[in-house]
Amino acid sequence: MVQDLTNDGGVLKEILVQGTGEATPQNGDDVSVHYVGTLAEDGSKFDSSRDRDTPFEFKLGKGQVIKGWDVGVASMKKGEKALFTLRSDYAYGDQGSGAKIPPKATLKFEVELLRWNEKELKGTNGLVSFRKLVDGEGWKSPEENDEVLVKYTGTVTDKNNKTTQVAPVNEFKPVQLGKGVLPKGVELAITKELKKNGKIEVTCKGEYTSGKGEQVQYEVELKDWNKVLDLHNDGGIVAKIGSSDSSSESCGDGYQLKVEVEGKSVKDKKVVDPKKVLEGIVGNGDLPAHVEFVLAHLHKDQTVHVTVQPKYLPATVNFSTNNNNNNNDSKGKKGNKGGDKGGDKGGDKGGEKGAVEYTVKVLESTSYLNVDFEKRVASAAKRREQGNTFFKAGDLDKALEKYEAGSKLLENSTEDDDSSEKKKKVNSELVLLHLNKAAVLKKSGKFEKSIHECSEALKLEGSNTKALFRRGTSYYELRLLDKAKADLVRAKELDSALSEADVYLGNIAKLQKFEDDKDRKLYAKMLSGLHYEEEKKTEQPKKQESESEESEEEEEEE
Repeated sequence: MVQDLTNDGGVLKEILVQGTGEATPQNGDDVSVHYVGTLAEDGSKFDSSRDRDTPFEFKLGKGQVIKGWDVGVASMKKGEKALFTLRSDYAYGDQGSGAKIPPKATLKFEVELLRWNEKELKGTNGLVSFRKLVDGEGWKSPEENDEVLVKYTGTVTDKNNKTTQVAPVNEFKPVQLGKGVLPKGVELAITKELKKNGKIEVTCKGEYTSGKGEQVQYEVELKDWNKVLDLHNDGGIVAKIGSSDSSSESCGDGYQLKVEVEGKSVKDKKVVDPKKVLEGIVGNGDLPAHVEFVLAHLHKDQTVHVTVQPKYLPATVNFSTNNNNNNNDSKGKKGNKGGDKGGDKGGDKGGEKGAVEYTVKVLESTSYLNVDFEKRVASAAKRREQGNTFFKAGDLDKALEKYEAGSKLLENSTEDDDSSEKKKKVNSELVLLHLNKAAVLKKSGKFEKSIHECSEALKLEGSNTKALFRRGTSYYELRLLDKAKADLVRAKELDSALSEADVYLGNIAKLQKFEDDKDRKLYAKMLSGLHYEEEKKTEQPKKQESESEESEEEEEEE
């Protein structure tokens, strides 16, 4: 079918190959095309980008090409191939162009629209490109494994250049990323470039396709998304949190909260765990596990739904009676912690057990900066204890995370109070946290950072033996022998029974003698100016077992 794009016969269009999607380029877009130009009169070819094997690129609607091209290409979809017939007043007019295009010539152009405004997705080596059709709102994008509410169309092109349409999803539907519903490259583009109410076109090749063809092209529109959190990574306790446009701070670690919680049977929507108001500090274990693990992702007045499978149900669940009218009998109580226990200890009071969906809403939120002083110090100590548990289990990353969290809770805790008693409490806890961080970092081989933590502890308590010992041994590992010796000598002065310091000091003496011997020989050689046979090298002292395997006391958390 021939279309008259200008309604005056000036630009006629016949589609040879249908394009994909609904979008077309707009004025100002950078377009890339292949074309073959011929004279309508005799079919002779006067120009071709295909002969040069190089696409032609220009900015649409800005007069960079003949008028008929601006009109015609603006009507095309991606991948479309069309034959345009341009009357001379939409081409080169009465003058013609060069020797090949005579005056008043009608021209035919076979044009294929390859792409427009496409960018390469970083980190994909050119195998994934994208084009934003609608920018979307805000600055956040979904994350890996989130549940996105999308509609999309797609095509798959195989090795034989055969194109197959993906079954279109014309209504918004939830799709969890990471489950293989969408090709890998499309999911990657969604997480890196797509915003709420945005629309994007993605082209993927190679390893970023679904494995069904050489190339896939999707047009995806994102309405919203839910963050999906799986507490145990087994589907036992799963939360879906809607994206939030709230400008308020999220309820982070150490926040004091008041939350409303109610559980309903997934099967029949009956209340099986009556509505209650719980209070506690995030991260202290005051609240049930199925409630606490989502709180750091919420804002005040935000609601989240958490699905708990039978083996993780708390003891407060009762399937035997309808609790719809028992909504306000538990206000102010701290939560039952059975949500992380599972098994036969909870959720089996009569009736047939099943999954329960909890609605959790934050009613009140107090930043850790405004929490009562004694509670802040207690929370910091709690993080230290939690870190110690991870340290003993060999999970150094999580141990360090907890120690860092404890230090953060004590930030500015005595800013408005000069009380020496309060400062003493805070400094005492901070010293322990710095020492434990130093132990983790030293064990991880991060000696410079371990030295920093020891120095911070010594600013608060200048005669702390463990801080001096750990800093001295870290200096030793970096072969900063003078600094190591100074710290270890001082530690030995403070604790004469510190035998581990003697071992390190003995090794330092041997290493320094070895370095002195090398320096003397080098100096003698420089003075003589003579070539001589290299003397037998003095062996470096072997590491003592206590050097590579730190003592139980040195590794023990505080």
